[in-house]
Amino acid sequence: MIYFTSDQHFYHEKIIEFSKRPFENVHQMNTKLINYWNSVVAKQDTVYIIGDFLFGDKAARYPSLSKQLNGYKYLILGNHDIRNRVKNHTIIPGILNLGKYYIMTIHNQSVLLIHNIEDIEKYLKKDLIASINLIVCGHVHNNWATKIYELDDIRIPAINVSVEVCNYRPISSTELLKRGDSNV
Repeated sequence: MIYFTSDQHFYHEKIIEFSKRPFENVHQMNTKLINYWNSVVAKQDTVYIIGDFLFGDKAARYPSLSKQLNGYKYLILGNHDIRNRVKNHTIIPGILNLGKYYIMTIHNQSVLLIHNIEDIEKYLKKDLIASINLIVCGHVHNNWATKIYELDDIRIPAINVSVEVCNYRPISSTELLKRGDSNV
């Protein structure tokens, strides 16, 4: 099974207040996010993390964190990942860096994975944007769950997979496509 998630902000104390997360402290948040992740993701599953996995320079904690999370993990860089100098192909042992965006096919649909929907035109040319059927993003936390991305005559459903709008768990590709279809 393939899953998608974004904006865990592991080790970010202030995100609890900023996004009104239902946790008492960062330790409880980290523990619950790991437990929620593992409640849906099996060891053989694949998870695409659409940015802002960690907050701050916590390099010493990276190896133990990735080992605690089930699945094969791939990261699309978010603004905090870039700011924290998360570069090259392996940033955290066990998590492969795919860059600032990634285009994949799910059930014959072209799906763009990008952390911030506002960055699409910075990285992609219009003809490539026009070939996209669905956008999967994060960055906006709990500001919206789905919307339509528009560029001139192009209209593409966009799904926010920030943990705040996904019950703090990764969502499956099946659920993702259902959300995309309901937004057309």
